[in-house]
Amino acid sequence: MQRRPVALLLTLTAGILSFILLSTLETQINRALLSRSRDLLGADLALSSRRWIQPSELELARQALEQEARGARIQSTEVLEIFTMAASPGRTPQLIELHAIETGYPLSGSLEFEAPCPAQKTCVFGDAALAIRWELQAGQSRIRIGQKELTWGGRILRDTSRSLRGGAMAPRVILARSELAATGLLRRGATFTVRNLFALNPPADARGLESISESLNGLIRDPGIQIQIPKDAAADEGRLLSSVGDFLGLTSLVGLILAFVGCYWLLRRVVQQDARSWAIYRVLSPKNLTPDLPFWRLTITLSLAAATLAILTAQGAWLAAAPALSRFLLMEGRLEPWLPAPTLLQAFALSVATASFALLPSLRFLRRQAQSEGLMTLLKNPAILAQRPGVTALDLLVLLAVLALVSRWVAHSWAVAGVFLLGLIAATAASALIGWGVLRALEGLADKLPSSRSGAARRHTLISLSRLRASSLLIWTTLTLGALLISLVPMIEASLRVQLSDPRDAGPVPGLFLFDIQEEQLEPLKRWALQAGTELQFITPLIRGRLLRVNDTPFEKISDAPSTREEEREARFRNRGFNLTYREALTPSERLVQGSLRAPNPLAEGVEAVTLEKRFAERLKIRIGDQLAFDIQGVPIAAEVVGIRSVQWTSFQPNFFIVFEPRALVD
Repeated sequence: MQRRPVALLLTLTAGILSFILLSTLETQINRALLSRSRDLLGADLALSSRRWIQPSELELARQALEQEARGARIQSTEVLEIFTMAASPGRTPQLIELHAIETGYPLSGSLEFEAPCPAQKTCVFGDAALAIRWELQAGQSRIRIGQKELTWGGRILRDTSRSLRGGAMAPRVILARSELAATGLLRRGATFTVRNLFALNPPADARGLESISESLNGLIRDPGIQIQIPKDAAADEGRLLSSVGDFLGLTSLVGLILAFVGCYWLLRRVVQQDARSWAIYRVLSPKNLTPDLPFWRLTITLSLAAATLAILTAQGAWLAAAPALSRFLLMEGRLEPWLPAPTLLQAFALSVATASFALLPSLRFLRRQAQSEGLMTLLKNPAILAQRPGVTALDLLVLLAVLALVSRWVAHSWAVAGVFLLGLIAATAASALIGWGVLRALEGLADKLPSSRSGAARRHTLISLSRLRASSLLIWTTLTLGALLISLVPMIEASLRVQLSDPRDAGPVPGLFLFDIQEEQLEPLKRWALQAGTELQFITPLIRGRLLRVNDTPFEKISDAPSTREEEREARFRNRGFNLTYREALTPSERLVQGSLRAPNPLAEGVEAVTLEKRFAERLKIRIGDQLAFDIQGVPIAAEVVGIRSVQWTSFQPNFFIVFEPRALVD
């Protein structure tokens, strides 16, 4: 009896500890991102697009800023971002992310270089990775970008616009905006992103900036122009972390469920052993609830102690890990050393709720047995409680409802919560079924053991396991789910590695990618590839376009704050332009799941056939037969959805959400 409270304390502590650590990590990083969100954006307001933003659209942004922050001085600057190739004498050419900046960038935050540019020279500055790879020397090494040879000015020592985005596609290189024209990169057909930044002096508060963003989203309806304020930059920066946090949160929820199961089993044993005392209290007490008080006192006391122990352990672990974690996430000095107050309150509430829910079924079962068997039976034979199940169908339904709500809270998604619950139920059912079969086999094996002393001991063990079937199944299932939880991350990692290295029917993974090939460069590039003993594959045109309407409904931005991950994804899909292409047939990584590649019947004059990627169509609620209106480089094009494709994105082949028939875009 003395050991069970200790076991209950440790079981509940282990379940609460994982929740506290994960909640602290998510809360602290979100706070750190918000605290430096203005520096991440480099301004108070940013307009980004893959086309030149018109002067009239920039004037709308300036007017919105003037209206909200009267009297404040407005600063502005422009940044062009281009993916292009760079070369250095004697080195292998390298894809870079070129940022052409104007004087005064960034408007908020800081940008520091290794050394000033030598006089009478035009310099570029870049990431340390590029300097190390090419062994570049500041002020001496030369780099060729486009048609211009430039001096390597040195490394970027500090750039506050970068944080969790350390894993970029290519090293960042910074060039003065005035020197971009000399590189020849801005010729016809070039792909780039332009960002116009605005800052207020003094800065506006968060509520004022949200008002400006809402106003601009109402005035600029083009999804190809992304409007961001510091809060959006922080959310965008932490998007990957949010997805990882959702997954880890569900993993910790499995740990909490196992802690709940352990608490239920331990508390049921406590109730069974104290059933005689409970029955005596019930006979002597005039109040119906008085006999339950010792159980509730024990449960509440242990749950509060478990939460306290988990908080102290988590605080020590956080103090030890926070400095290294802040350096790893490029957030030095931004992660606070103490656990967030909301997390502490949630830990106490979760601990008490978990223990209380674990106790309730046993108390209700005790009352039902007292009514059906009589108090005198409990006084004489309390062991009768161990012979019958204490959980009803109603208890299981309530537990599933609570789990669904908690899963939605952790995953921020009803769809993910549903998949998680179905997977958990399936894993539990499969484990219990296998365990039941094992127990039946052990029961049969017990009868075949010899009658010697060692055989009798083994027979007694097997008989005990098979007769206490409910407890044995509970332990078996708990251990199985625990093992599944431990092996889940390695299994997912192995699955991803297999998908990335061997996409099966999609063909071999490409080893080299060529981007932004202009039409006049294609034939010479083909000849070069043949001379090198290979050939170009999956040559794919790319055209930027905007979706204007779906049927008769304008395809406009979503300005309302999303409440689920699905709404966040839909907002991102709507608040953007699209890469388009045209093809005669499917690629090896595509499969037609609905409709056809060509219109089965002649379409109306001027209407082109398109196919959509399956998940893209589901997110935007577009079906076969829907009419779409596009603006493609200023040309209006009407289209009808004739097919839905599934795409194996891990093939790394050039795949698209929207694919036209060739005749629509070839000219």
